[in-house]
Amino acid sequence: MKNSIMRSVLGLALLLAVSLACFVRDAHSSGLARAINGTGMDYVAVAYTQPNFQGLAWKIPRAGNYDLGGSFELPNDSIVSIGVAPGYSVTLYQNEGFAGRRMTVQGDTPDLGKQSYWASSLKVQKKSMMGPRAAAEWRRFHNENKNEPFFADPGVARVAKSIEVHGKEIALFQRAEVDTWYGVTSDRQRVVMSDALLKIFSDCGVDVYRWEPDTFAQMMNNYFDWSSELSVWGMACLILNVDPEPFNVEE
Repeated sequence: MKNSIMRSVLGLALLLAVSLACFVRDAHSSGLARAINGTGMDYVAVAYTQPNFQGLAWKIPRAGNYDLGGSFELPNDSIVSIGVAPGYSVTLYQNEGFAGRRMTVQGDTPDLGKQSYWASSLKVQKKSMMGPRAAAEWRRFHNENKNEPFFADPGVARVAKSIEVHGKEIALFQRAEVDTWYGVTSDRQRVVMSDALLKIFSDCGVDVYRWEPDTFAQMMNNYFDWSSELSVWGMACLILNVDPEPFNVEE
């Protein structure tokens, strides 16, 4: 009789222990899920204008269709890298209106390669339930990820010399605004200005290998179509992800 009672007590204790472990596990998981799928998970993809998740960052809030001229929140043809939350996919389209060639991305992609500077619209789709731990880690990475623009150190002889040589040109570009870029110039003149800008940045050690004067002029157009608040120099710095501070020169 005593053995039977002991077995019953041990069985009940084991059942309670297992139930408690499951309760703790489920409570922890549901807490993570609420943080991710509730108000804590306020975006499911991030599009960046530079490789390696740098540059301007557009945190895309939910699955849906995002078209140029509407909910597409970056300049046209500016996406270079993209982060995609677990359980989601992003389809990039070459043209607005979800037309033209397409590329589907699942997971974080630090460089879109030939499809960089290419997308004019995109669709975000939910493919499966997010694993709470993986989603939390993904969100933590993109929350903590900080843009690190190139800093042309004036203490470096090459940079100091380049700023001195190009000082007057830099000052002119710093004063030139969107009306100067669009209002009084032809396409050819904008290409010439882009060539001059790329030359200055290259002399200061900025990596401009992705750009030709004509493609840079087109990207300047795209950025000015998106925002007209910066000077020509400021917009060029934004496109190249360059800190403008060292170039504050006086004519």
